[in-house]
Amino acid sequence: MTHQRISDNDVSDCESDVPSFIEARPPLIMNPFMRPKPQKGTNLMDLFEKDSESDEPELVQVYLRLKPCNAPSNLYEVKSDHCLITSLDTSTVGHGRRTQYNVSKMYTFSHIFGPEANQMELFERVVKDNLKKLPEGHSFTLLTYGASGSGKTFTLMGTVSSPGLVPRSLEYVFRVVDAALRPVYKPADNGAEKLSYASQEHELQFVKQLRQVSAPLRERYRRMSTKLHSDFAASNLDLANRIKYYVWVSFVEIYNEGIYDLLSNNDRSSASKLVIREDSNGNVYVKGATQVFVKTGEEAYDVMVAGKHNLQVAATGVNARSSRSHCIFTITMLTETEAGCRVSSVRLCDLAGCERARRTRNAGARLAESRAINTSLHVLERCLRTLRQRQRQRARTDALPPLPPYRESKLTRLLGAGLSGARGEAVSVVVTVNPAAECALETRHVLQLAAVAKDIQVNNTVSEYSALEASSQDTMLSQSSSASSSELQRLRAENERLHFELLQAQEYSKELTMSMEEQRARNATNMKAIFSEGQDITRQHYETLMRAVRQEVF
Repeated sequence: MTHQRISDNDVSDCESDVPSFIEARPPLIMNPFMRPKPQKGTNLMDLFEKDSESDEPELVQVYLRLKPCNAPSNLYEVKSDHCLITSLDTSTVGHGRRTQYNVSKMYTFSHIFGPEANQMELFERVVKDNLKKLPEGHSFTLLTYGASGSGKTFTLMGTVSSPGLVPRSLEYVFRVVDAALRPVYKPADNGAEKLSYASQEHELQFVKQLRQVSAPLRERYRRMSTKLHSDFAASNLDLANRIKYYVWVSFVEIYNEGIYDLLSNNDRSSASKLVIREDSNGNVYVKGATQVFVKTGEEAYDVMVAGKHNLQVAATGVNARSSRSHCIFTITMLTETEAGCRVSSVRLCDLAGCERARRTRNAGARLAESRAINTSLHVLERCLRTLRQRQRQRARTDALPPLPPYRESKLTRLLGAGLSGARGEAVSVVVTVNPAAECALETRHVLQLAAVAKDIQVNNTVSEYSALEASSQDTMLSQSSSASSSELQRLRAENERLHFELLQAQEYSKELTMSMEEQRARNATNMKAIFSEGQDITRQHYETLMRAVRQEVF
């Protein structure tokens, strides 16, 4: 038998032809001296911030403001100027038992203002740049959203020592432009209308009468204005620019799904509800809302204070002066150009806080107000979620996503054009959060809505409102073939609303049951005390009679 000698090269060639599924252990693992040196790890937070900075600008800029708290909890951790990490307990029900576990979530914002942030920082970052674009015809909407008692009204209105966004905006607007002294033009349904001399005098006299209501508080604004003069830099007003600007303000509130004019002289009991209309250009406005011409920041502030006297405020279990309605203060600027009047506006919206009946302990009229507030905020959340869904579905497929339910609430009907991006106006949301542990449940809901708003981008929502809402009649005709699906969506929305009201009624029923049990226990205690006291009186009476009888006998 002949043996053939195979070289090492031939062996290696043969081995390469045969697939092997077993590999030898690398010597680096066995020998620690041959292992590579550990390299410095990569901070994922840095990569996340770089990615967030490179993203396209969103339609809705969402800012977070943390309220100062005497006993702050460890539930919230601010990682950076844009990132907040929450650690909240989440309850789950399964297999017949209820368990709780801790869940950490990360929320991103355009900017986070800590408890130490002042009103000046908030104005400089959120409002100032948008007010600069107002004379150019760019509109702006600001929403303050949060739970009751989280600092929404303080953020907008502020105090004398710490003026809010509204006084600062009024002061800054009249620093940016040279406001006209006579109301030659006034906002109208389709833009602006020119007033006669008699109408101009009537508007000036109306401002004087309205300012008499806020005359006792005028010194307050003067002290506030003195502080704002020191905060703002010197005005860069171009006196060579002879363009005339006419500034008008209005103030309305949405109370129990009814729109009321806060600048009207009529009493609330006899005041009629205002209606929402839409002009030929697709602009949504409140028909009949009082427009007041102002020449200075002091006049505008006096008008706002006069309107605050009519604002619906009541005490609840959370806040001694809780807003019971959504209020919208609008600054409208008419810019006179060669082609006509250009209209731009700033809407500052103070949304009423989302409430839980268990914490506020509302009943009767307060409970009805809470139901209306929560329902409108729920519709707002549905609109934001639908806008985000439309954005994501359009990126994946050409199928038509569902329509946002703007018309189911007065609030979303007014803000629909801004939220959809159809009018090209900037929208910012200031989310206020109370970091106290007892407000954790409401805070979680607020942060979830803020996360939805943060995902809406301008390039995916522009022109949707004008195409769907401004031509609502054409849309209804084109969707006649899908009437059954529209009816199904309406029934689902009605089911959600009824389910929400059912939960509110159940909570109210539980509170009534608890109060009845407490009252029953107090009544039983009182009856026992009365019965014991009656026994003592009876015993003392008979003892006195027995002593008297003994004295007569003996």
